[in-house]
Amino acid sequence: RKQHDNFTATFGSSDIYEWQKMVDAWQDGPHNQPNPYADPPVEQSTAKVRLELAKEESSITQSEGSLAHEMSPSALIVRGLELEDQSRYYIALVQACKTRPQPNQAAMLQERRTALVRKVQKWRTIQLVYMPTVASLLSSGEPPHDPSLTAASIDSVPIIDPFVPPLLLPSSLPISIRQTLTPRLNLTAKETRLRAAQAEDALAELRRLLKIRATSIQFKKVNMVGQRAQTRVRSVLTLFQDKIDRVANRYRAAQAALVSLGPEEKQWDKLFPMLNANDVRGPGKESDDAPHHKKKKATANAKESEGRRVLSWIWTSETASKDDCSDDELALLMRCEWARSQARAERWEEEKILLVEEMRRTLTYSDWKATWWRGQAALRDNEHLRADIRDGLRAYAQKQAVMWEQLAVSFATRWYKLLASNGLKTDWPEQYRIAAVDASLKTPNKKFRARLREDHPAKLSMILKSLSRLWMSTRVSMVRGQ
Repeated sequence: RKQHDNFTATFGSSDIYEWQKMVDAWQDGPHNQPNPYADPPVEQSTAKVRLELAKEESSITQSEGSLAHEMSPSALIVRGLELEDQSRYYIALVQACKTRPQPNQAAMLQERRTALVRKVQKWRTIQLVYMPTVASLLSSGEPPHDPSLTAASIDSVPIIDPFVPPLLLPSSLPISIRQTLTPRLNLTAKETRLRAAQAEDALAELRRLLKIRATSIQFKKVNMVGQRAQTRVRSVLTLFQDKIDRVANRYRAAQAALVSLGPEEKQWDKLFPMLNANDVRGPGKESDDAPHHKKKKATANAKESEGRRVLSWIWTSETASKDDCSDDELALLMRCEWARSQARAERWEEEKILLVEEMRRTLTYSDWKATWWRGQAALRDNEHLRADIRDGLRAYAQKQAVMWEQLAVSFATRWYKLLASNGLKTDWPEQYRIAAVDASLKTPNKKFRARLREDHPAKLSMILKSLSRLWMSTRVSMVRGQ
């Protein structure tokens, strides 16, 4: 909620009113209102190429017969590009853990790796149908270098995680093996067309995100005053930086694959140049829109005058004029980010309410269970049982009742301090509330003691006075003993 409030503070009240009005209208009638959470549609080159390839394969199927698998060759390449993007994202997560990851981080990474390996293995069975020569590379144990997984760093440092299975798309195969692929399938040409579309879409998305970042920085310079407001806007910029890095890595992978695929007369390195770290900058000065983790590099370029400033090539390429983003489109993009942030904050508020209620129900059920076991103690008193057996049944019932009570007390002791420190009410059975207060008074912190003073002022004062008298008497005894 605090993060969402900080995010909301970076916009004007009129914008928030219109966005909230749109969200309320959509929630009342989602079928008749525009979706405020959906990004505005963007025309993608990859979608066009996929449609063209699907039509071509459909005509070939009609003339030459069915394919070897229900998944077409172009769909195989498209799925491989998706898995490649997921592999890069996994590598980026591994690199983000600079030190030894915590257990929850390690579990998350292991789960992602397991899911990724399972997807690659499923995709591999189809790949071997269309590319049987890949089997010899996999059996040799030394697959060729995959250029698509060497661009996981924004500084273009080659990084290959040995736990990411190589996809072995045509662009990563040696030319000698690439030439042995079935000519009728034309996998190399299809990947070339898809890679070119992927690079074009990545550049368009990169320019769009950089424009959003530049607009946010300009808004900060004009409207934000003070350290607190500056920190709010900086958290907004951080939301986009990870997206910018991921899109930049996607372009680098596509560009490296195009250079590997050829042909030479296409001159892919000129049509899609290599993207260096200092090329990923907005249309303004580097010192104006550089992310905070590049501050040193931005300071070095700050001396560059406006007259000598050179625009990055990503703004002057052939595809730059196709995706000019207007102010209205930027407002739509920011509205989507705000609506999603509000939805996340509301879901967390609901989770907080549910968690407190689950705690209350757990203690209430434990208390009922203890009472139920005590009711079972005398259930068989009228039966003709030996005295020792009857006493044993009563003792067992009492034991179970005490066990449930102790379990409830341990839960209450663990939960009360957290809830009280955050100002959340504890509508619990009174005996468990008192037990939790008594246990928490032994090691209270400053914030918790202040909250407890509001809830139980008389009890807290009495206990503190008793502790003070006990400490003084102990101190006197120690002095007399010396």
